[in-house]
Amino acid sequence: MVVVALCCVFALVPTALFSQETTAGVQGYVKDPTGAVVAGATVEVSGPTLLGSRKTETDTTGFYRFSSLPAGSYTLTVTAKGFRVVKREGVSLDVGRLPNVDIQLEIGTASEVVEVRAEAPAVDVTQSKVAVTVTRDDLSSIPMGRSFQSVIQFAPGSRQEPLQSTSGNRTNGFQINGASDGENTYLIDGINTTNVNVGGVGKNFQQDFIQEVQIKASSFEAEFGGAMGGVVNAVPKRGTQDWHGELKVYYQSAALDANDPCASGFTSGSAGSSAGFSTVCGLRLDPTQASLSTSTRLDGTPQYYIPQKDSRKVIEPGYEIGGPIFKDRLFAYSSYIPTIDTTNRTTTFTSANPGPRRLTRTFLQHNMYNRLDFRALNSLRLFADWNYAYSRTQGQLGSPDSAYRQLNTGASTDPNTFRSDNGTVNPSALYIFGGDWTPTSRTVISARYGYFFSNNESRGVPQGTRYIYDTTVNASSKDLTGQPFPTSSFNTAGFSNIPNNFSTHFDAFKRKSFDVNASYYVGRFLGSHTFKGGYFWSTQSNDVLVTANTNVVDLAWGQQYTPLTSTTACNQIIAQNQAQFGATAGNFCGGQFGYAA
Repeated sequence: MVVVALCCVFALVPTALFSQETTAGVQGYVKDPTGAVVAGATVEVSGPTLLGSRKTETDTTGFYRFSSLPAGSYTLTVTAKGFRVVKREGVSLDVGRLPNVDIQLEIGTASEVVEVRAEAPAVDVTQSKVAVTVTRDDLSSIPMGRSFQSVIQFAPGSRQEPLQSTSGNRTNGFQINGASDGENTYLIDGINTTNVNVGGVGKNFQQDFIQEVQIKASSFEAEFGGAMGGVVNAVPKRGTQDWHGELKVYYQSAALDANDPCASGFTSGSAGSSAGFSTVCGLRLDPTQASLSTSTRLDGTPQYYIPQKDSRKVIEPGYEIGGPIFKDRLFAYSSYIPTIDTTNRTTTFTSANPGPRRLTRTFLQHNMYNRLDFRALNSLRLFADWNYAYSRTQGQLGSPDSAYRQLNTGASTDPNTFRSDNGTVNPSALYIFGGDWTPTSRTVISARYGYFFSNNESRGVPQGTRYIYDTTVNASSKDLTGQPFPTSSFNTAGFSNIPNNFSTHFDAFKRKSFDVNASYYVGRFLGSHTFKGGYFWSTQSNDVLVTANTNVVDLAWGQQYTPLTSTTACNQIIAQNQAQFGATAGNFCGGQFGYAA
């Protein structure tokens, strides 16, 4: 499946817009001590995240304006003939914001400098969108998950919603203002990384790589019209004027955590359908009671299975480094933080090769982010970044034993059929190239290209015919003639002779996008406005090949087949049964012991 989207936009909007909102801006008026505007004053903006500095002059109304500034803290320096130099430090700019910062000059000489520090934060009164920006200081000081989506709930009207997006997902689904997760748009550095198949978060992005996270809940600009819910944008870090770096390590352990039968937390028992029960907090049909029977209309007995806690630890060592390769010309940033996740589980097997067996599953992920920022001209800034995440899951775990001596239906599997090389390989990458050209303080032209790739492949999948018990067979089970089943067939529902042999050869998501837009600010035309036009192109695809590694046979012991598309499909089978077994066979559509599918 390939989808191509083309969009051309021309809009008249209040104040300013920014290309995919990865930058900020600042504007205001320069005035003298009497409150009169000062025309021709030179305003310079500088900061640790800005390549070099940028200058402009106030117009005849004393107005100045800067756009396409990286998020961060800035210093505004204003010089004018007959006035002291004013330096306003600590002007904090968040992504997508355009605060008004007015500056008042004092009579004096240019050799005198007035420094203004620690004033109240500037408030953006120019825009009406409902948005929350989680800054780097917030990310460093609050408890959060390892990826950006764990702070989405900071925005009013946003909440985590279990079972949104991918099937069984309990940690990555989010509603924003009532919209489902599939209606949200998730961006990394302005590039769409939403899951191509079902929507929702399509790629994790470690909080160590992030400068800010912006969550737009409503009233956002037309260029985000593809989002019917919210827009979440993770803005990455970049190099600065000075070299800085960190060596770090994160460590997590399940030792002090409670058990989690809902299969959603750090100590999850992974109670999945392969163990004979659902992922809805361990809810299943009690296999020790009479099983579900459609022919006799007998309901099964519901039971919550409580698994024993796994032994699990996660270690994440890594580094960050960033700084100028060429002062005021080329900045670089690089970070690498791998994830090494190890889970150990002991299962007491009861059939072939019985006894306790301790099995291990490992998850290794290489998380990397690199970025270059280049000042080609004072008016032209270019950048390129690369986010890479290659993961490998390896090893199979047995179904967890119960913490309360409940029957573990997966314990009858032969542990020798588990493969230590079984797992998945998941390469994922995001490439972004772009630039901003500001020929004047009122004009901004931006362009950006992005390529997002994600794939999932199976490894170490068993080969051979897999037989799965759809029903429990025990001493009370009767065949078509009313005789007991042979003891060699006894097993519980969910039993299989080998582990799952379905293999994903590839499940590749690809999205390419390109956008270019131009905006022009007009400050004296029935108020303040920005005229903006743009072009957007996108193509996306999902190539999938999933099949059994040989074949799968479902054994419906003691059950009859019910055709859905024909009323005569069973006539021949019923006739054969009556001829072979007599009247006791009745109108049973199946073999002596049931049917296989």
